[in-house]
This record gives sequence, structure tokens and C-alpha cells, in this order.
Amino acid sequence: MRTRLRWRLGIYASLAMMMLAAYPQLRVWTARGADDFGFYAFFSEDEAAYCAYVNALIAGRPRRNDPYTGRDDKPGQAQPESLFSVQFLPPYLLAFAARVFGLSAPAVFFALTCLAAFASS
Repeated sequence: MRTRLRWRLGIYASLAMMMLAAYPQLRVWTARGADDFGFYAFFSEDEAAYCAYVNALIAGRPRRNDPYTGRDDKPGQAQPESLFSVQFLPPYLLAFAARVFGLSAPAVFFALTCLAAFASS
């Protein structure tokens, strides 16, 4: 006799974890209202720098850019590789998704937080 795999409870648990992960951002939106100005809730201290790097990629800046100083890679003045430019595949995927869906970098990171919470649970 075959046992049937039931995913319904797992999906409900994943949706609950996704809502729990989205709660801080929802609170920011309700507290700030129309005065949002791009604020978003994040869970890791270095997420702001990664968001700035992805924002630079969305804006069409080169891969070797420094979100801390704002310097870009230019002909004759190459920027050194950094932690951000070496790990280029995830930021490029996020920047591509942002361009396709017309989202900002904070919106993409919010969606990524929800997606990671759903997938990990």
C-alpha cells in the first residue's frame, strides 16, 4: 500500500514563517505610512551594505563598485575586487529581478526575506 505524502500542513507552516518574517517590515510600513522614504527592516548588520551594492547594480553601475565610498570601476582606474564583487551571482540575480519587476533594492530584499523564510521552513 502506498502512503500519500501530504504537503498541506507543511505549506501552512511555511506560510506562517513567511508572515512572521514579514512582520517587521509590515510594522515599518504601518508606522511610517506615506513617509516611507525607502526604510526597510533587516535582520543582519551587513544587509544595508549588500542592499546598497544591489541598488548600484540596479542603477547600471559596474560590478566592481564600492557601496561604502561610492567609487566605481573606470577604464584606467580599476577598482580592486571586494567582498561584494567576488560574490557577484546573487546580487546580479537580485538586480535582474528588480529590473524585470520594477522593484527597488529594499523591496527585493524584503521579498527575498519572505522567500527564504518560506523555503527554509
